Amino acid sequence: MSVNLATTAREKCSKPALKAIRAAGKIPAVVYGRKSDAQSIIVDADEFRIFLAAGNRNRLIDLALPTGSVKAFIKEIVREKLRREVLHIDFQVVNAGDTITYKVPVKCVGVPVGVKIGGGNLNIIKKDVKVKVNPEALVDVLEADVSDIEKGQALFVRDLKFPGGTVLTPAGQAVAIVS
Repeated sequence: MSVNLATTAREKCSKPALKAIRAAGKIPAVVYGRKSDAQSIIVDADEFRIFLAAGNRNRLIDLALPTGSVKAFIKEIVREKLRREVLHIDFQVVNAGDTITYKVPVKCVGVPVGVKIGGGNLNIIKKDVKVKVNPEALVDVLEADVSDIEKGQALFVRDLKFPGGTVLTPAGQAVAIVS
């Protein structure tokens, strides 16, 4: 499933011009791909904030560019360090038959046996994993069932079930530990 996001064209510009764009409530961005030239664009900051709040971070996007519509996904979001405001967005164009690599957040679900019965604490070690997937199979979050973990045991990347793609994060890394 893809979502829509409107953009406008922008000229490649200097730092003062980029600051003026941000002051006007816009976000400078770039769209690039293997088979296309990079395009500098502008995204409305309020629209993008709503877009992210709706859980669209890891979705395929129909970007309405001045030169036409393309399918893309968010490759990177650059944020201001203190206020966490979005400073810049990188979109990567997706062509038919491509596979993409991105980080998907891991959400631990359930209450571990080691916490319920053993009195342990669940410690989340890994918040996301790197995956390679067909763009149509992008997911917002990867759920990890931790309910079978006993005290002193861990859930590893190899235990995660990721339909439609390949997990690239090393299999021996721990996702969650009950201590």
